[in-house]
Amino acid sequence: MAATGTRQLGRWLVHALGNLGGKASRPVVLKEIERLYSTCFTSEDLAQLSSRGGELAWRNQMSVARRALVDDGALYPPDKFGRGIWSLTSDGLEDYRRTHAGPGPVADTTLCPTFRALANNVATMYDRGRSVRLVPGETTFTDNLLLHLALTHRGRVRVERFGSHHEADTGADWEWWVHHHRSYFGFRMQAKRLSPDSDRFALDQRAAARHPGRLQIEVFADSCRKENIPGLYCLYSDRQPGSLPAVGNNRACPHGHLDHSQWGCALLPVTAALTHVRAGHTLRSDKVLSDAWPWYQLVCQSGTANVATAVRRLFATAGQAALESHDRYGGSTPPDDVRRHFEVGDEVPLEHRPRLAGVVLIDAGRLNNQVYAGRQDSH
Repeated sequence: MAATGTRQLGRWLVHALGNLGGKASRPVVLKEIERLYSTCFTSEDLAQLSSRGGELAWRNQMSVARRALVDDGALYPPDKFGRGIWSLTSDGLEDYRRTHAGPGPVADTTLCPTFRALANNVATMYDRGRSVRLVPGETTFTDNLLLHLALTHRGRVRVERFGSHHEADTGADWEWWVHHHRSYFGFRMQAKRLSPDSDRFALDQRAAARHPGRLQIEVFADSCRKENIPGLYCLYSDRQPGSLPAVGNNRACPHGHLDHSQWGCALLPVTAALTHVRAGHTLRSDKVLSDAWPWYQLVCQSGTANVATAVRRLFATAGQAALESHDRYGGSTPPDDVRRHFEVGDEVPLEHRPRLAGVVLIDAGRLNNQVYAGRQDSH
């Protein structure tokens, strides 16, 4: 996978320097960047440069990014504070505040960067696995993503595993619920990994023997329709779409560009997936991903009030198939145990759902309150 571009490295540098108060030595800045973005490094970023004594490529290129920021007026030149000291100018500090510490209770500065980093990590691990013919499976990718999500947002994201499940019965892996004050939005998500050999997604996989003559996707769609909840596929790969539709997945994100790594985790409404299967499409990555959306758009709040609204917006703008799902499925009335969790907390036991792997519960209201309080404390 290609090395991270200079402009993206510059954004990481501004983020790290801002966290460090605006000025720090090069080693301290690089350590902070590694803490923030180690999961985003590509194989090229981590290559050792023999010409630089084995220095990692990203550390060497960060000096190039620093010079570009000096030229842009975001960083002071090296003679301002002495060699090896990097410092943001007033314009650089304003860029940091606007991107990472701007006014107002906007929670996407917490969730969206996490989702972006996870997608990058999937694309990187897939690429590395491909090089040795050992690409991780769907369950491994999913377990790693949910573990990181739960640890990063402890107390605000709850992941509850139900143990063994009959995925082939329903086609669903995990049920997600997002809550913000009195607003709820739920959906089901199943993982599909791109086959590294055939370069296709197995959306036409056969269902279990108890559903003779049926496809898993048909069982998944029927279960979502029956239980009045939308369904999504989460597609893992190191590929990109052949083309982008006019709406939805080319929307700008304030946390970074839509680069190749963000397609590591892509979302496809089950209705759109059914269209591909029933039309007899090849299910190649470029075709399927052209109807998908990078998964950070599930939680990026750019232009919305909260994460629950962002989720609703994705379903409302994800093409005609998902729009029909949004209109037909209520998706807003959670089960009683899920509602009690958001009202009381993690100590509430959740009812075992034998046909699901588990549930993911996101308290977006607490995310908003945490970020807002942190910003007030900084003034």
